[in-house]
Amino acid sequence: MRFAIFIVLLFLIPITSPAQNLEPSVFIDKDAPSWLALMHQSDRNVNEIKAAYTDYYKKHPFEKNTYTQHYKRWMQWVRPYVQSDGKIYIPTFQEQRDLEQNIIKSRSEAINRGGNWTFNGPKSTYHTDGSTKVTWQTNIYSLDVSKSNPNIVYAGGETGGVWKSTDKGISWTLTTKNVVCGAFGAVKIDPTNPNNVYAATGGKLIKTTDGGNSWATVYSESNFWADCIAISESNPNIVLVASELGFYRSTDGNTFTKQSSNKSWTVHQKVGDGSTFYMVEQNGTTSNFRKSTDFGASWAIYNNGWFTPASDESVEGVMLSVCPSNANKIYAYLCGSGGTLNGYIGVFKSIDGGVNWTNTNPSNSIGGTYVIPTHTNLMANDGTYGFNQGFYDMAIITNPTNENELIAGGTSWFKSTDGGATWNSLGGYVGTLGWSHPDIQALAANGTDLYIASDGGLNYSNDFGGSMEARMDGISGSDMWGFDSGWNTDILVGGRYHNGNMTYHESFNSGDYYRMGGAEAATGYVNPGPGNKVYHSDIGGHKIIEGFGNGATGFSVGAWPNESYAYYANSEMAFHPNYYNTVFIGKDNSIWKSTDGGTSFSILYTFTGNSGNVVMDIEIARSNPNVMYCSQWDGTDDSIWKTTDGGTTWNKITALPLPNNNDRVKMAVSSTDANVLWVAVTYGSNGKKVYKTTNGGTSWTNLTTSQLDGFQVTNIMAQYGTNDGVYIGTSGGVFYRNNTHGTWQSFSSGLPLSFETNRIKPFYKNNKVRIGAWGNGVWESDLFEASTPQAMPTVSNKNVGCVRDTLFFDDYSVLNHSGASWNWTFPGATYVSATNIRNPKVVYGNPGSYSVTLNITDGSGQNSSKTVNNMVTVGNLCTPDTIPGKALSLTTSSQYGVVNDYNLDNVSELTVTAWVKPNGIQPDYSSIFMNNGSAAGFNFKNGNNSLAYHWPGGQWWWNSNLIVTADQWNFVAIVVKLTGVFLVCNEDTARQNISLTPVDITSFHIGNYQGWGDRTMKGLVDEVAIYNKALTLDEIRMIRHQTKVPATDPSLISYYQFNTTDNPEYDKVGTKHISLVGGAGRITSTAPVGAGATRKINVSSGGMKDFGGTDVKMYFKSSGTYPNGDIYVTKINQKPDVLPYSTNTPNCYWAINNYGSNKTFTVLDSIIFGNSGNILPGYAPNSYELFKRPTYAEGASWGTLQDAGDYVNPTSPGKVTFSTNNNITSFSQMALMRNNNPLAVKFINFFGGAKKQPSLFGMEYRKRGENKEIYN
Repeated sequence: MRFAIFIVLLFLIPITSPAQNLEPSVFIDKDAPSWLALMHQSDRNVNEIKAAYTDYYKKHPFEKNTYTQHYKRWMQWVRPYVQSDGKIYIPTFQEQRDLEQNIIKSRSEAINRGGNWTFNGPKSTYHTDGSTKVTWQTNIYSLDVSKSNPNIVYAGGETGGVWKSTDKGISWTLTTKNVVCGAFGAVKIDPTNPNNVYAATGGKLIKTTDGGNSWATVYSESNFWADCIAISESNPNIVLVASELGFYRSTDGNTFTKQSSNKSWTVHQKVGDGSTFYMVEQNGTTSNFRKSTDFGASWAIYNNGWFTPASDESVEGVMLSVCPSNANKIYAYLCGSGGTLNGYIGVFKSIDGGVNWTNTNPSNSIGGTYVIPTHTNLMANDGTYGFNQGFYDMAIITNPTNENELIAGGTSWFKSTDGGATWNSLGGYVGTLGWSHPDIQALAANGTDLYIASDGGLNYSNDFGGSMEARMDGISGSDMWGFDSGWNTDILVGGRYHNGNMTYHESFNSGDYYRMGGAEAATGYVNPGPGNKVYHSDIGGHKIIEGFGNGATGFSVGAWPNESYAYYANSEMAFHPNYYNTVFIGKDNSIWKSTDGGTSFSILYTFTGNSGNVVMDIEIARSNPNVMYCSQWDGTDDSIWKTTDGGTTWNKITALPLPNNNDRVKMAVSSTDANVLWVAVTYGSNGKKVYKTTNGGTSWTNLTTSQLDGFQVTNIMAQYGTNDGVYIGTSGGVFYRNNTHGTWQSFSSGLPLSFETNRIKPFYKNNKVRIGAWGNGVWESDLFEASTPQAMPTVSNKNVGCVRDTLFFDDYSVLNHSGASWNWTFPGATYVSATNIRNPKVVYGNPGSYSVTLNITDGSGQNSSKTVNNMVTVGNLCTPDTIPGKALSLTTSSQYGVVNDYNLDNVSELTVTAWVKPNGIQPDYSSIFMNNGSAAGFNFKNGNNSLAYHWPGGQWWWNSNLIVTADQWNFVAIVVKLTGVFLVCNEDTARQNISLTPVDITSFHIGNYQGWGDRTMKGLVDEVAIYNKALTLDEIRMIRHQTKVPATDPSLISYYQFNTTDNPEYDKVGTKHISLVGGAGRITSTAPVGAGATRKINVSSGGMKDFGGTDVKMYFKSSGTYPNGDIYVTKINQKPDVLPYSTNTPNCYWAINNYGSNKTFTVLDSIIFGNSGNILPGYAPNSYELFKRPTYAEGASWGTLQDAGDYVNPTSPGKVTFSTNNNITSFSQMALMRNNNPLAVKFINFFGGAKKQPSLFGMEYRKRGENKEIYN
């Protein structure tokens, strides 16, 4: 690991950092964003830098690059040095020493007062398959392999300390638990004695002579940072150190002299010659290669052939690699900035012990046009023009058995087999070496053993990178940027610097964690209810499947809290004590609320200011959940707000008595008194760090004592079930205090001396308290004192839409589960799975409001009871509608519907039908219906709305040639069997015969592909029906225009009509309700569907075709062109969205679909429509008018009159015949209207049967004194 120094302006403010690391550097090119300049001015302010960064990326698209990576590293570096006003203070050397002594003193007190902290994990990290061990655990800056005992390896972390392995990295032990330290830039083992080891950390060089059991400081200096250490193999008292402050030498291994003040990057002994050493130092914008032949006493420069930068270039770092198989051969790897370098200068070599140098590139290429493998940029993540991180990520090694084989890299890894002439991709962002973490930090080799250190940890290879395995067991330096713990189930989660998100479940072996994915988010939350639900902002929600290696299934989350990886500017997911699916978050300057477990959110309240005035901590009073507190950055301080009505209104409480000095407060509220609140002030000065109110914030009591001097208070947690017991986590350890204590009790026994808490969480089930620590992973201890039980029932939601819904209750009590018992009471329930378990299932069966009582007893016989009056309100909103009603409206890329807990396993047959109206051409792979997890469903593709599918074993690239027409309604369906997939789009179909694999449909999206923002459809969706079988084509066509009747079809398992205003929208068949995300709306549906009847006739000849039940008869002529296929007639028993005119309207209309080979045919002889509700006596036949519009039309699109009636029979229910000039040669939607023209005769009566012909009816009427008859 390497750093560079910038000059910083010091402010005379109390120190807060227990270890001193040096500031990361970056080359500022002409394309640098404006916020970068603020980071390098003399009077820097973190508040201003963060605001400028945020504002910049509101106006510019975010792209991961060298500058954004530098911002992240810089914000991580600056976190301990930030003061309450945003300015930076780096402690002096003496202040650093004083703080170390304060930490040591505090820990000595802890030995007598409490804490039995042990490391929980991650000890080992695995892919979610449970078998692939990976390095995504701890950033390893430095390492060394013992030359005298190759089983011994030491590794120094960016965080956590120095670890030792005695089995080639298979297992590791922390050796610096009792050392105050920061990152370790260099570690070196005495080549003659593996018990003697040197390690360089911020501000000092430490040494062990007993194999890491104890360490002593052998050199210290303010701002000291070393990148490399060398020890003479012939005289191990000769120790040389290359550092940012210069070059150092010791002749006794204990005292050091600075030989040069020039920054030096690297130093190595010549192979087999303990008196000869090589080093490289900085010299302005260039560098010097130096060589010593007298144990480092004197040095000569050898720059013949060495790189000389152009006027607009500079050398930023150099690493050397000596060749064990050729003592005179040296490789030098140079990085730089300016010109066309893009971070990389080249690899040079010397074959005469450093006297002369040549570029290993045969063309002597430097900068310019990069191409793999002939001119590879070893610094760039893609090997050409991608981002790089300068000297921060840089290492090179030569194969001990082959002087022409090298591995080198920066953000990615590359390998050369021809002495550096060409370089091929190996790992990181490019290459084929699986599970190779990006950002290479150090390399070490001995014989056939190769160790590769990266931001993720250590990999081992015995074939020089041909293959590798992770070797991280026991390395305890995960840098926890986020952390949370479960309640009834032992689940631990957290986002981490460099290594993404981790998860532990109680069914795993102790210390074994999943690597969940993601990058570097300050995230990680656990739902306290059932289902093993965890949340990470960069990868979404997941349900952890019990059993190591069984993985996790995803679910959608609609919004995320404010998160920051530095400066403690985090909000949280705060869960309601009685309703585990009710979640509150601080997002921008608002509090958002979800009632469906986070799937969808809406703004509850917006505070003053703008989005930069972020809401942070949220605390809900368990004794009265209508009382909540939150903190909000007001631009100068953190204001504290309070609500007493569940968040509808908020008021500021009395400010803490320390104006302009309470930036970043953390809060905890009592579980028994909503007016008792503790506040920790992260950047509070000595004497102003912890406060308590007992009257809801009207006044404050200062709980700060001198024990906290010099420490940042990073977190606070009330221990429920005690006499106001409260923990604080600090940069110097953990403290506890209750109402019986006159001062804070040190509670850090067992923790490393260099330990800074991030978040503290309880786990009452096992009587534990947990810490997610900056740089030390997860630690746990028994609680300071036992908690008395406090009962708290919880259930998914207060309001339940369906009487058939099963309610999953659970225990959110303060309770040690050892020997505990539960007893529930559910008045009015029609079904209860059990009353004496922790988590009963309940059905109420009837609408109403119901109270719930929970009584708990712990193992010692102490009990507690809690009744929540009217805890649940049950409605009856799940009856299917017979009208289209409303449609789901998706207008932005963040809007879609999602069912998170579908849990339909091992699906081998499935049908999904829907009506969709896409708004223009949809993004490729935007989905209509798509499973989370293994992709399964159907979507748009090919840039033209082609209907496509995903399914395990299928071919997503298959072209169906079905086009979903933009801006009109389309009927679509997917039918899956293990023998193939069948797609339907309107009248057209496509089939692919292919062997498919069963899939678990754990959750699914409507209108979106698995939560991807760039794969969301825009448009309308309606009438989504899911069947657990493969419907036939006839079955699909029969239901095309009909609303569904679940009682008549047991294969219909879910049905979404989107007709309510509730969120979630209800499943009209089962209980798998759908949440609408991102403000997805509902608008009036104009889809041609409704209740009614459908009949089918195959028409390939003339004659009468009676579509019984639909009140339609057709007469095809005896000769001509026929449809030659199936005609489906659906009578829709409701009015269309728009009628041709508004008088004498019908109560129905018809949708007629021609699936024959001839879409047009010879004009009909006649067609009869009946029972339309507007056929009445007294109107002439031509009063009845037939209108026709396209099958998928809507709105005022009926056009002109198709035909006027030729015959009418008004006897109820009535019917009208259209024959002469009906001009019907194709089918579509049809509506029967009646104008206001009355019959110009007097009606006499109807008669039928025998009077004329048995098959005909007659009507008598009188005109001009005559009797006439017409027949119909």
